[in-house]
Amino acid sequence: MTLLSKLVSNQSTNGLDAKRVIVLTSSVASLVIWVLNMITSGTKSRQILTIDGIGYTDKTNTKTQMESLTTVIKNLKTILRRILGPKEYTYVLGIAASLVVRTMCDLWLIQNGTQIEAAIITANVSKLKSNLLDFLISMPILAFVNNSLKYCINQLRLGLRYRLSHMLYHKYTTGLTYYRLNVLDNQCQNIDQLMTNDVEKFCNTIVDVYSNVSKPILDILILVQRLTTTYTGISTPASMIGYLIIAGTILTNSRRPMTKMTVTETQLEGELRYVHNKIIANCEEIAFYQGNVRERVTLINALTRLTNHLSNVSIFKFNIEFLDNIVAKYLATICGYLSLSIPFLTARYSNNSQAFRLETYYKSGRMMVKLAESIGRLVMAGRDYTRLAAYTTRVYQLINNIEHIPNNTLSIIGDKLSKPLIAGSGVMQICDPNNSMICFTDVPLCTPNGEVLVTSIDFTLKIGQNVIITGPNGCGKSSLFRLLGGLWPLFGGKLVKPPNNRLFYIPQRPYMTIGTFRDQVIYPDSTQDMKEKGVNDNHLLQFLKIVQIEYLLERESWDSVHDWQEVLSGGEKQRIALSRLLYHKPLFAILDECTSAVSIDVEQNIYDYLLNSVQCSLLSVTHRVKQLQQFHHFILEFDGFGQINYRPLVDEDSVLL
Repeated sequence: MTLLSKLVSNQSTNGLDAKRVIVLTSSVASLVIWVLNMITSGTKSRQILTIDGIGYTDKTNTKTQMESLTTVIKNLKTILRRILGPKEYTYVLGIAASLVVRTMCDLWLIQNGTQIEAAIITANVSKLKSNLLDFLISMPILAFVNNSLKYCINQLRLGLRYRLSHMLYHKYTTGLTYYRLNVLDNQCQNIDQLMTNDVEKFCNTIVDVYSNVSKPILDILILVQRLTTTYTGISTPASMIGYLIIAGTILTNSRRPMTKMTVTETQLEGELRYVHNKIIANCEEIAFYQGNVRERVTLINALTRLTNHLSNVSIFKFNIEFLDNIVAKYLATICGYLSLSIPFLTARYSNNSQAFRLETYYKSGRMMVKLAESIGRLVMAGRDYTRLAAYTTRVYQLINNIEHIPNNTLSIIGDKLSKPLIAGSGVMQICDPNNSMICFTDVPLCTPNGEVLVTSIDFTLKIGQNVIITGPNGCGKSSLFRLLGGLWPLFGGKLVKPPNNRLFYIPQRPYMTIGTFRDQVIYPDSTQDMKEKGVNDNHLLQFLKIVQIEYLLERESWDSVHDWQEVLSGGEKQRIALSRLLYHKPLFAILDECTSAVSIDVEQNIYDYLLNSVQCSLLSVTHRVKQLQQFHHFILEFDGFGQINYRPLVDEDSVLL
């Protein structure tokens, strides 16, 4: 009699009873709901408010294209080669060793548990005591193995995150990379989230994939070997392996959209965080404008876009996990029962006693349960892969954006231009240290996106010469300094300048770093750099006295740590920045409205000290021409229409301006 006929013969011929009818009806209803949900998924979303949210959203999300499996694996290997070190390889081997030992422990637990149950059923007290004693003795080993595995996994996550973050931070802060990514390059949005949350999730997910895939594979290999050689023969595990291949193919193909959904989710999370950070950074200006309603709309729009997407993700997860449960769990259980029944319903154990068949069934049955669980975990690991593929794409793109220097071939053509202006076509040269100067020769002043502010700049400033820079707002006064600092590309001409460490720029709103009060004065130097220059706290105190803020040391010490951007007033921050200038002693100082919050008498004293004691050349952007003309020799006038005038400063200028 065949296996199928044996199974059919045991069924009742009286038809379906009432309970089975109820179960069948409920199952059909569940399938109908699932099918309807599959058809209507993604059609419902919350309404976006009338006022549009933030303008950059469409630049990043709508045209995201996911890479193929081959590309993802290639990118993943590229990342891992750069962040895996000896310590990480040690933890990888530690996880592998722990998994092997844990699998052996699981097999022993199956055998020991079966013996305990047999002792209880047969009322064999001595055997029960012996096996319970074995279990008691083994508990420290089991606990150690389990926690060793967890420890190695956590340490591998931490090590990968540190090494990847360290590499990214090093490249991010090399040269002007951070400026290019945040100001000039629109390919990398929400970089703060990319370098924190996405890196963390990438490292956690890759370790999860490694542990969640290697453990089931190891279990399958060992269990198949045991079942084949000892209990059921090759047919039972072969059936389960065949089912694994079929189920894995179905579910992997079904989960493909999840990769793109994960990428979009991280982008929308970054957008919402960006809106929050923007409100925090500009809360005072928003309060003055009474812009709370407008910002509320922006926040709710960002939240609504994220919620709509997460709702669609939730519906997709419901649909795919419904299929996961059917294919990877319940059908796998049926397949396991059928596979396990093969040797017991055939001639393999027909001549053995019922007790032997029962004990063999218990042992092989538990192994088959473990095998089914391992196959199910391996099939379900596709979910981890889709997440890993998404984070791999994000991190790989981040590394590319950081390392890739764009070939800016922007060309500007206009009626007022004698020739096309091409980004990067200008020449920047470091001046002779014995003849320091700033010399612009036919240099156009253009923004990186191609807007021409000044058609041609021609002037020379040597050591000992000071120039006042004036002009209407938005005419390019501060943009001139971006050329000097190398932040913007040259669109032509030639610029001769000292090295950046001999230029010092002070903006109207100075930057206060994270650190001690001493760090604010010596920024960007460290305390060790200060000592190597032969400067101590007494020298710093003299600088504070010159800018007349020595009183700050009455309430703070040099080692005090605060949020200095909030603690200090606008005038105090400007004078801290001027004390930095006194500390660094540059050849050329760019003062961009940096004394606007300082009283005129203090401003006069500072300028007098800069000329007579520091002896650096000044490029001053100011509206106080009358008060400061005595400290300058030349004036550079921007007319706001693309032209400049550089000439000696005379007394009448203070009246005209």
